[in-house]
Amino acid sequence: MMEQVPSISKVLFHGESICELLDTEQLKFSSREPAINIYTPGGEFLAHKDAQAITVLIPLSCPEQFQGGGTSFWSQDSRGHRVEDPTIILKPPSGTAM
Repeated sequence: MMEQVPSISKVLFHGESICELLDTEQLKFSSREPAINIYTPGGEFLAHKDAQAITVLIPLSCPEQFQGGGTSFWSQDSRGHRVEDPTIILKPPSGTAM
């Protein structure tokens, strides 16, 4: 990750790499994490706000293999998922992290 987007580490973690943070136990998993979510037809993960400093999502299926889906984001000034459509929906290729 440091090679792909080095600025994330500098901005979020004051220049320390994610590996350094893990090695020095400055990053910790929340309860019930890491988690793997498997969706069946019609399944979903309801809109929510993460309370973590960083969340990494890695889709294992190509977007062409299912209908719907994606990871939705709302802008900071949005009135929320019950009122407004998402600002953006990401559907990255399988195996890529977002």
